[in-house]
Formats: sequence, structure tokens, C-alpha cells
Amino acid sequence: MTRRNKVLTWLTLLILLNIASSSIIYWQQSRKLEALSAYTLAMEVDKYLLECRRQEKNFFIRTSMEAIQQYTANHDTASSLILKLMQKRLPNNAKTACSALAAQMDNYQKAFRAISIYRRDNPVGNDMISMMHMCTEIARQCHSHVASIIAESEQLHQAANRTAGMITLILLIGTPMVSILIAVFIIKESTVP
Repeated sequence: MTRRNKVLTWLTLLILLNIASSSIIYWQQSRKLEALSAYTLAMEVDKYLLECRRQEKNFFIRTSMEAIQQYTANHDTASSLILKLMQKRLPNNAKTACSALAAQMDNYQKAFRAISIYRRDNPVGNDMISMMHMCTEIARQCHSHVASIIAESEQLHQAANRTAGMITLILLIGTPMVSILIAVFIIKESTVP
């Protein structure tokens, strides 16, 4: 192998090393962003679920059609966010909680619809109180699922953040050192008579 070919080989290796390092950093950052996206979606689901609860209570107090419409809009938004969240890369516990949450959200909507229909016809009664308690219990179960999803996605984000930081640090220290060694070898090879 000629000196020129050796220099070109080492130069190519240097370029490939830098490309590989950049690719690994990019890959880790994308995993970190995906974990952050899952956490953000879980927080949004929680926000819309709280809005559903607010509108539910508003309906119990005022029996307004506006509260039903706002509840439905918030519920639909939360349900669509849950579907998006289920598409994210999550730990199995969080995936299971997402599935359970989707089912509970359907139950929550059915219970609220039953209350809204019953309340129109019968403004007061023991049945109404027991239906309200049932609706509240379903909402609490939804909150419990959301809390576990938030905790899991936060742990996933923190782990991805730590891993990305360590890999970036290793590559930022290691890549220049190896690059310097290769550059010294290239200079040595090109200056040898």
C-alpha cells in the first residue's frame, strides 16, 4: 500500500468517525425528544381530563347545555391525545395504562351522558346522587391512569436525557482524541521520505 493510499484510508476513517459520532448524537437526541413528546402529551391529557371534571361539576350545579358541549369537546380532545400517546414508544406499564385509560374515558363519557339525560328529566333524586358518585369514581380512575402514564413517561424522558448526556460527553471527548491520533498518523505518513 502506498503512502498516499494509507493517508487517504486514514483520512476516510477520520471522516467516517466524525459522521458516526454525529449520527449517534442525533439518534440519542431524537430519542430524548420522543420521550419529551410522550411526557408532554400525557400532561395535555391530564389538562383536558381536568377540564372534563370541571365541566361535569359545572353541569351538576347549573344543568347547562353549554357545560355538556364543553365537556364533549374536552373529552374528544383528551381521547384523541390518548390515541396519539398510544402510538409513542412507551414502557409496557404505560402502554397498559393508556389502554385502560382509553376504556375508562369511554366509560366516563357514557356515565356523563346518562347523567345529563337523567338530570333533564329528574332534577333531584337518590338515583341522581348515585349516578354522580359513579361518574366521579370513573373520573378518579382516569386520573389514576393518567398519573401513572405521566410518571412512566417522565422516567423515560429522564433516562433518555441521562443516556444522551453520557453518550454526547463520551463522543465529544473521544472523537477529537481519536481524530488527533489519526491526524498525527496522517502527518507522520505524509512527511516520511
